[in-house]
Amino acid sequence: MENIYDIIVVGGGPAGLTAAMTAASEGFSVILVDTKLNITRQTRPCCSMWILEPGFHNEAWTFKDEKIYFHRNDFSIPYSGETVDLQRSVRISSQGKTMVMGKRLMPIAKVIDKHNLLSGLMEETEKAGVQIRKKTTCLGIDES
Repeated sequence: MENIYDIIVVGGGPAGLTAAMTAASEGFSVILVDTKLNITRQTRPCCSMWILEPGFHNEAWTFKDEKIYFHRNDFSIPYSGETVDLQRSVRISSQGKTMVMGKRLMPIAKVIDKHNLLSGLMEETEKAGVQIRKKTTCLGIDES
């Protein structure tokens, strides 16, 4: 017998896990597919920083009680890991120009442990009843 789902989420990054978890908690039948065997394992560099500028991406957030709270959109995600204040960030362009971002008295971002973030999201996604298909590649969707 063929499984039928209300929602298919492709990709188990922070956005995919959050989308799947939220949809399942609203009563939808959800499957999440990801090409990795271990979805929470990081296989490429990632800065994993949360910009602290008020209104950045039209949102504001705080870290509290092992969660990250998104105030404008009124939701939270689990996060029990460490946060480290980032005082400055250096970017180098392909032409070798250097740009330094930072403030002397305030951090510009918080660096997080992305593995911890993904582990917490994965645990909540599984608790919400999402069907997770690892080592699965989505090549397309047929609506027939």
